[in-house]
Amino acid sequence: MDQYVRLGWESGYAPADLFAGFGALVAARRDELDDLRAHEPDDSGTRWDTHPPLSERLAALTAAPRMAAPLITRPAAMLLADIAEAGRALQQVAIDSGERALLPWPELTAAALAAQLQREADAIFRVIARTTGRPAAGPADVVDSIAAGQLTTIAQPFFPTATRREVGPLFAEPLETLLRLAALRSGVARWWHSWSGPAEFRGVRGDELPLGKIATLAVTPGGLQAALAELAALGVDVRRAAPADTAPSTFGSAVVGGLANVRADGVEHDLFVLTTGLVLVANPGKSDNGRQRMRDLLGTTTAVSLAERNRFVAFEEIESARIGKQIPLDAELVLYGGATLRLRERWSSDELDDDSRKRLVSLLENV
Repeated sequence: MDQYVRLGWESGYAPADLFAGFGALVAARRDELDDLRAHEPDDSGTRWDTHPPLSERLAALTAAPRMAAPLITRPAAMLLADIAEAGRALQQVAIDSGERALLPWPELTAAALAAQLQREADAIFRVIARTTGRPAAGPADVVDSIAAGQLTTIAQPFFPTATRREVGPLFAEPLETLLRLAALRSGVARWWHSWSGPAEFRGVRGDELPLGKIATLAVTPGGLQAALAELAALGVDVRRAAPADTAPSTFGSAVVGGLANVRADGVEHDLFVLTTGLVLVANPGKSDNGRQRMRDLLGTTTAVSLAERNRFVAFEEIESARIGKQIPLDAELVLYGGATLRLRERWSSDELDDDSRKRLVSLLENV
């Protein structure tokens, strides 16, 4: 679920045959499973466990008397006339895919990773747009900046602790992400699904594409035109790496904390701390039931919906944060573009949990 389903699920896709995928995974990872069986877990358990430790149960099975019946090694799937059809039928009644597009496994992996690659590229373009003062940035802006000798300028925000001499070569990594998107959108490359390991980004005929080497060449002084020529020879059109979303993404957001009845620029809000930014919910109500109010709200919506329906301040939009006091919190956030946001917690403010303020302070200190 973690490695093969979740990313596609969150991107709007679901496997057309979930259970067959699990069977394929087991077959492809047989060596890993054998290794797990060879190293029994060392778990002593606690008095509160509902079952004996797994090691004790395995030992009990091993010590059970041998039966005289012959050992049958045929797979249990033999008991079903058509296990593939049975799996698909089970999925229809056991898995609610909602409005997600049902795709065969190779297509699901390709679609999910393509969507992830686009989000990564969009985040890079947004940083470059803020750095150059443009409302939006695209691949042409990146090429033009490098050609104009402004590589250090656009690269520095990605590596704030690096020296000016170091940031140019380091920019090869985000540039490779953009080149991958260009190759994908040019029809030159794709993601190749694998049950035995991570999916691989290769050419459409399975060949390796030297995009990392080309990105390194592009950020080498005088190497941009040679890099563009190599891309053209591969059939990669850099202009195809167009941004899709100029607004900060809430994809994959999760709530990690909350403070009730916080004044944001003088107006009271409930403040929710997400992994991707801050959500300000206006007109929160009285401060004497803030914790329960926030929990009730989270019980009826998702982190992404919460961000979409209320004011959302992404961490990537915060240029700097000055924390005057931690308890009660008093912080001033400076946003890119010059706007500021003052957050002032009341002494009577509730926390969503006992570590919410601590998490918020830690996130702001690392902006």
